Amino acid sequence: MLQAQVDDSSHTLIMSMPDVLAYKTNLQTLNKQWIRTTLTGKISSNQVASTLIDFMETTQGNFLTLQDKLINALVAENCHKLVLELAGLSQVTIDILKRNLFERTADVGFLAADDDIVAFLQDTETGPDREAMRRRLRDYRNTYTVYD
Repeated sequence: MLQAQVDDSSHTLIMSMPDVLAYKTNLQTLNKQWIRTTLTGKISSNQVASTLIDFMETTQGNFLTLQDKLINALVAENCHKLVLELAGLSQVTIDILKRNLFERTADVGFLAADDDIVAFLQDTETGPDREAMRRRLRDYRNTYTVYD
């Protein structure tokens, strides 16, 4: 699946991969030099065997095929590397979220069962001692929680 997507978006992907783009540019320069050499051989020498020119043209065509395969392989490898990197980052993100949810659930469970907090919330007649509750919650935070 990934290879099909890479093949479909190869040109766009190459533009965002400077190393691959540099390789492609270098290979294109070599290809142009090969074409010039072949043309120069055709024009300047009638004594060169036609089979040599045919061989040079065949070799140049094979070079183009190899160039395309190499560039596609580089793009695919870069995409694969990126997928692996993003998978790792995604897993870390999910793990942090799960840990945070677990910590919050533990905090809520502990606080809901704390007798002083329950009494504070139920005391509607005498008026709750807010400063004492702030101290209690601050002490809890300083002792148990991993958050600021």
